[in-house]
Amino acid sequence: MRKIVVLIVYIINFATIFAQNFKSEGDDLVAKGNYSAAAAMYEQCMKQDEECLINFFFLIVEGKIEPQFTDELYNLISPLAEKEVFFAQYILGCMYYHGIGVEENDQKAFEFFQKSAVNEDNEDAQYYLSTMYQDGLGVKQDYQVAVMWYQKSAEQGEAIAQNNLAVMYRDGLGVKQDYQEAKKWFQKAAEQGIQNAIDNLRKLGL
Repeated sequence: MRKIVVLIVYIINFATIFAQNFKSEGDDLVAKGNYSAAAAMYEQCMKQDEECLINFFFLIVEGKIEPQFTDELYNLISPLAEKEVFFAQYILGCMYYHGIGVEENDQKAFEFFQKSAVNEDNEDAQYYLSTMYQDGLGVKQDYQVAVMWYQKSAEQGEAIAQNNLAVMYRDGLGVKQDYQEAKKWFQKAAEQGIQNAIDNLRKLGL
């Protein structure tokens, strides 16, 4: 019995090392911009390692790769979202928002973005949630709530959220009109290369 337990532990350890090696190679390939090869590495380990799975799906939602979607792929990421893994919730939100591998569904996208955005570190989910409140997608339009989420995302450095927050201040949408505050956020976004922010800053003329 003891030999069996030792063998099982050895197999688990080997599988963990095996997965970590593929993940490391995948990360290196992403850094080099070789996304297809990185995806192939992540595919080798994504059933054993949650990070591999999440990294693989990030390549999908960011438009780096276009795999053929299957129910198996969806069924791999879905349980992680149910386990409150906020990156997985964000990924499912993107999938439903953009119709990646599933039919577009604003209500489901909103649901997953809302769950993910509660995590203070997820500025991307916060940004998407802002746009949905601003445009009334999957939820009743609410400029004040949109501003709140734009603020959270912008403060963490999300450039498009910074530009959009500036627009809200410039136009007085959901917040008191404040050109100086608009200028501040346009400048932050412009420093990150957002062309709309550069143009908006020039038009503001302050």
